[in-house]
Amino acid sequence: MKDPLIISYPDGISEEGGIRSQYHHVSDITPTILDILGIRKPEIIGGVAQKPITGTSLSYTFNEKDTPTRKPVQYYEQSGNRGIWRDGWKAITNHLLKLSYEDDEWELYHVDEDYSEDNNVADKYPEKLEQLKNLWFAEAGKNNVFPLGTGSYVLRSKEQNEQDEEMMKLVLKEEKYTYKGVIEPFRTGRSLLFNNRNNEVRIQIDHKKDAEGTLYAGGMRLGGYTLFIKDNKLRYTYNAALRTYYRAVTGELPEGKLDIRVITKVLDGKAYVSLYVNGKEEASTVIERFFFGLEVNFSVKDGNQSSVDPENTLPFEYSHDIDRIEFTAAPATIDTKELIDEYFRID
Repeated sequence: MKDPLIISYPDGISEEGGIRSQYHHVSDITPTILDILGIRKPEIIGGVAQKPITGTSLSYTFNEKDTPTRKPVQYYEQSGNRGIWRDGWKAITNHLLKLSYEDDEWELYHVDEDYSEDNNVADKYPEKLEQLKNLWFAEAGKNNVFPLGTGSYVLRSKEQNEQDEEMMKLVLKEEKYTYKGVIEPFRTGRSLLFNNRNNEVRIQIDHKKDAEGTLYAGGMRLGGYTLFIKDNKLRYTYNAALRTYYRAVTGELPEGKLDIRVITKVLDGKAYVSLYVNGKEEASTVIERFFFGLEVNFSVKDGNQSSVDPENTLPFEYSHDIDRIEFTAAPATIDTKELIDEYFRID
């Protein structure tokens, strides 16, 4: 993989729009800046000895287009994946999660001739590959890479993937939680109640016409759901990952004792949400792309760290007490992998 770097330095680069092909690494940016400014790296800061800079300044390339790279060597390591570059050759290996490092297969590329690293020549030049592997260990030792970890959670074997898929199926039992006399906002880990299954929230308040604010919220500005009162109307918003906002709004609420129910029924990837006030359905919405699965923040009487509905400015705490709030969720089996794939799909 190669990434572009654009440098603007009118005082030091005479050519406009020039392209350079010398090999360099992100570790070379700091020494380049220090070189341009004519500053030496301090050896001690706050009484702490500083580690040496291993990078190479890029400044020699500014006005010498075709000069050979001055970069001697560069190692790579991330989550057990390793690589080493030297003199136009590059060796790499990808490390599967928790598997022995001794089983890793190394690849070799002559990047001076194979820019896109398309042709693995490990079998053709085994001695070159062995030299680079040994060099990687030497560079890793100098730069405190060891000990290596268990590997990346992105790279799994076929067997691990099958185990992951089985583990990602959640069997959820029927759940019911009740909170009484809510005076102050609080957060709770009850977001699983809404994970793609039928659920009901029942709220009892002694409502005043001037009272407004959030009754509950799950998620944040990037996606989630919230129930709140604003302009003396009960409002439900479902934020589908900033793509679409589904809303249900009742008429004006009467003063006095209110029994509010939010009933969500999930069917074929859609959610049908109905708002009831004192036993009468007052508003509803159909969420075409329904997903409850990634939110980790759930709060009662306030709107979390950021607002699910952009029309609300936090803090947006309900201004009176909540006499009773009750959450009920039906049993369900959920394939979280399927949900995550759906959530991140690109149409």
